Amino acid sequence: MIDFTKQLKKKTIKQRINPIEIYDDLDRNSEVGPLRPSQENILNDWDNSHRYDHDLLIKLHTGEGKTLIGLLILLSTMNEKRLPCIYLCPNRYLVDQVFWDADKFGIPTCLIDYTNNRFPQEFLDANSILITTAQKLFNGRSIFKTGSASLKVESIVLDDSHACIAAIEEGLTIKIPSTYKGKSIEAYTELKDLFSDSLKMQGAGSYLDLNNEESDVVIPIPYWSWNQKVDIVTEVLSKYSEEDYLLYIWPLYRDSLRYCEAFICSKRIEIKPFKFPIEQFGTFSRANQRILMSATTQNDSFFIKGFNFSPKVIKSPLTVPDQRWSGEKMVIIPSMVSEKFNRETVLDYFFKRQKRFGFGVVSLIPSYSKKYSEIYRENEAIIIDGNSITVENAIKKLKGGEIQDGLYVLVNRYDGIDLPDRSCRILIIDSTPISGSLSDRYEERCRINSNISNIKIAQKIEQGYGRSVRGEKDFSIIIFLGADLVKFICSKDSKKYLSPQTLKQIEIGKSLADLLQKSSENNDDFHILVALMNQFLQRDQGWKDYYAEGMDSIQERIPDDSLLHKILVKENDAETALVKQNFSLAQSRYQEIIDLVDDPSDKGWYLQKKALASSFTNIADSDKYQVFAYRKNSELLKPRAGINYTKLPLIPLNQIEKIIKNFTNYENYDELRINVEYYLEELYFGNDYQKFEASIDSIGNLLGFNCQRPDKSLGKGPDNLWHLGGDKFLLFECKNEVKDSRSEISKSEAGQMNQHLQWFMDEYPTARYIAIWTIPTNILSHDAYANDKVKIMSKPELESFKTQIKIFIHQFSGYILEEITPSSIQSALINSNLDIEKIQANYVIPFRKRIGRKKLT
Repeated sequence: MIDFTKQLKKKTIKQRINPIEIYDDLDRNSEVGPLRPSQENILNDWDNSHRYDHDLLIKLHTGEGKTLIGLLILLSTMNEKRLPCIYLCPNRYLVDQVFWDADKFGIPTCLIDYTNNRFPQEFLDANSILITTAQKLFNGRSIFKTGSASLKVESIVLDDSHACIAAIEEGLTIKIPSTYKGKSIEAYTELKDLFSDSLKMQGAGSYLDLNNEESDVVIPIPYWSWNQKVDIVTEVLSKYSEEDYLLYIWPLYRDSLRYCEAFICSKRIEIKPFKFPIEQFGTFSRANQRILMSATTQNDSFFIKGFNFSPKVIKSPLTVPDQRWSGEKMVIIPSMVSEKFNRETVLDYFFKRQKRFGFGVVSLIPSYSKKYSEIYRENEAIIIDGNSITVENAIKKLKGGEIQDGLYVLVNRYDGIDLPDRSCRILIIDSTPISGSLSDRYEERCRINSNISNIKIAQKIEQGYGRSVRGEKDFSIIIFLGADLVKFICSKDSKKYLSPQTLKQIEIGKSLADLLQKSSENNDDFHILVALMNQFLQRDQGWKDYYAEGMDSIQERIPDDSLLHKILVKENDAETALVKQNFSLAQSRYQEIIDLVDDPSDKGWYLQKKALASSFTNIADSDKYQVFAYRKNSELLKPRAGINYTKLPLIPLNQIEKIIKNFTNYENYDELRINVEYYLEELYFGNDYQKFEASIDSIGNLLGFNCQRPDKSLGKGPDNLWHLGGDKFLLFECKNEVKDSRSEISKSEAGQMNQHLQWFMDEYPTARYIAIWTIPTNILSHDAYANDKVKIMSKPELESFKTQIKIFIHQFSGYILEEITPSSIQSALINSNLDIEKIQANYVIPFRKRIGRKKLT
């Protein structure tokens, strides 16, 4: 063997550390070209100005080569420092993808051998970059170790950082399933029984729903009950510490459960710390440089809490400012073209043709619950709702061209997946994303109008939205379905939450809807949408120029996130103080946030946080704060001291004036219609009862009535109460979660109705009322009793009621909402059979009593 170094005039070989010079010297595959200008800009900026920054954020458009940038930065650092470097991905699928990309570029990388769970020696010797998952690093039995024993590395890059943080938080949350392979899990049952009294106090109906696998109800275990019984919880969990669901996480929390919070649903119990222990993982927290990579559409503010990054870092990412957009997306919002183009109509078109497209058609749905998945299951779509290996196999099929199988459905997978080119030419985003964790779902429920909650929802939408266009020349149709999703993206507040690029694409989508309405004689013919999609897929040059002209007009805005950053910094401080048992500091920080926020539900949210912090030192103060919190936000924990009921005054109601006032809350007719469609879409048998009852409440307000939800706020009384004016009321008892096949109303259900009627008569002894059961059957069991003021709204009556509300709203199409007159409202109510007398008579039927086992009265 010839030693060529002895033949060199320079007797030493100096390792290159300039990342661009490194790339030029790599033994790349022949099809790999030079660096893009955007990549060179980022790499030069890092090399000249940020090489030694501790924390760094890199933002680029999807498909602009973030992966290569991250790998080159790590290789440059490794060459300079001769210390190990790590590239983290959110899942195994992306680990494999990055590994093969690195091989293509000639960059030395390695993987952990999962058979012996050991580090490759070339990684430890700083000769090769380690590529692994975030959860491999962040777990209670991490081979990277924790605390002072943590493996020391020089630099660490997190690719798709928002997906990484979600994976880390999932991996650092205790999840105790209710069943496994058909068998009950004893730990779940023991904890559910332990907290049964306090859970029932939060809602007897909700507690019963924990026995219903189809129920989506989430109940927080009250912090005061958790504090009292945490030692018993520790004993229970320690018995099962070797079970799969505790094995990798129990070491982190066995001594600190007191500083955790817990949530329960029918499928599992989740336990999470007040603050995730990121600092314990010294491989990340003590790395000399930590680099997060993010797409331009994402709001990175949550890295302040997630990774303890400073607002200064978040505000100053490495990016290419003159690149305003990348790739091509045709946004189609069918319901804005025609009211008849609803979710079922659109999906029916794709089901009938799902094996004949010649390219991938993929739908993203938020959960596997009946509401979202039933229509796909009935039409034999390929539903991917499993572990990461199942998802990986599906993605490989799509990328490999196996698209003849049909329409692919990904369940709650909005990130960490690439579907470029023909693997997905049509992406359907079906309904608003739902958070996977119980704590996030509880927070979304409690903070429905909160900027913070809406930013998180927008972020998830944009993560899903970016799955199908993965490069500058890639193109895809994006179809938005579901009244809830359309309501969100088309609201006037969406400008605060969505990126300029996405907002412009939605604006173009709205303009397409207008053009279709103006250019077609029959807006209800679905073929006008098909023709539009074909224009796109056949690469119509006029469309391409129209799109480019629109996207070039994007006005970049620098969002003012200063308030959000202040709140997140203070939240981070408060959570750190709780874990360190500095409860007075935690209370102070939460009070500072309360003083900063305007939304009552947000004030209530942080008052509850303050009450939790106070519960460790002063129970009386804690109870007082919880009462204040609940008064601000009735979605929060009911105070253990109970609450007082505020009666509706028996006074005349100016229904017309209230309807006009409600209408003027919307910018235009389309926004009004979209919101009403959202309420009506939630009114179906089989839906989560909280969503159903919330929509009954919203419809009552829309129709100008004063509405309450006594059972929700008090734990007694009817589910919904409408004051029709004077001494007239409608009471609703909602049994929408029962099966459509239900043959009769049981004795216990009748007893519950009677209890709620007695509560009403005690509170309103002189009032007149009709009580409405929303339930699929009108047959009363032979051993049940109900009075003659109880009526039934079964499925036909409910559908008729919904239809008439649509007719009522449709009468204002073309109106300027601010100019609607009282007479036009009155006329519309009469024309749609929604005046008070008709509401009480037209949409209900009497119940029938079963005599004995078979006969009916």
